[in-house]
Amino acid sequence: MQTIPLTDVKVKQQFSYSNDSTAKNQEIHQYFVTRNYKACMSTIEQQLKKYDNNSEYALYVKGLILRQQGKVQESLTVFQTVADLNPVSIDNIKQVAKTYMLLGRYKEAVDNFDEALSLTQDPDWECLHNKAMCLQQLGNDEQAIETYLQAIEADPQQVTLCALGNIYSQLERYSEALPMYEHALTLSPENSELLTIVGLICLRMGDHDKAFEKLGSALTIDPRNSKTILAAGMIIQDKGDTDVALAKYRIAAAHSEFAELWNNIGMCFYSKQKIQAAISCLLKARSMAQFDWRIAYNLGILYLETEQFDNHLKFLSES
Repeated sequence: MQTIPLTDVKVKQQFSYSNDSTAKNQEIHQYFVTRNYKACMSTIEQQLKKYDNNSEYALYVKGLILRQQGKVQESLTVFQTVADLNPVSIDNIKQVAKTYMLLGRYKEAVDNFDEALSLTQDPDWECLHNKAMCLQQLGNDEQAIETYLQAIEADPQQVTLCALGNIYSQLERYSEALPMYEHALTLSPENSELLTIVGLICLRMGDHDKAFEKLGSALTIDPRNSKTILAAGMIIQDKGDTDVALAKYRIAAAHSEFAELWNNIGMCFYSKQKIQAAISCLLKARSMAQFDWRIAYNLGILYLETEQFDNHLKFLSES
């Protein structure tokens, strides 16, 4: 899964009760936004003692601090108390939902996001996006897709467009994934990762010209991105320009090494009939990805060329 951080570091300012309470809430807020958590917690505890644990704002900020400190279960208890104090606050229910989400309790998170959504007439992008993430974790892809689409309708943010594009890609629904990533690209036109993803999707859809255009744009922005270089090299290799493809792969290999790269280098050498060099590259790829059947298959073919029939049968049987 694509981890996306929860968007929750907005602290509501809710100043109530009395002038003294208002001043303390402002003090808590100031300590929190300047990350002086020790002083913040001290002031919170004073406030909670004074108001018999009934200061909504103090509890709200306490829940945020506990969660940031990794005390997620404790923060859930605090946010549930906050929600009990003010059950019609969408912010309070959101924090309960987000905390359930961090605990991996996705069903409870979905229920609370639904409750938060019921408290507002306007679609809430944050609730919808996070609810869709939970549904995805629960394996409900179609419901997740529907909810991501609702979130995009509410506010077409890049993170949601990419999340939906990722689901479509995993389901091999590339014609639906492509518009999502292209829309995201309009929001961040110089994002080399997005350009690479669009290029790869175009490649899977058989549009090599558009794929090469997008990958070329990505390489202009980030000429050392190994993933982009690999994809561009694949297109060049498929067109039969082995030497140019090898030159691209050498640039990628200078910065990172991974199985797909060495597999493709090996197949370039194979097309040049440098069989031993090809076998060496494929064995290196195999050591990095022992269960990749494609590498095993390629090795089987190469060992057949060298009449090493035992190795040929061994790797073909593993492919």
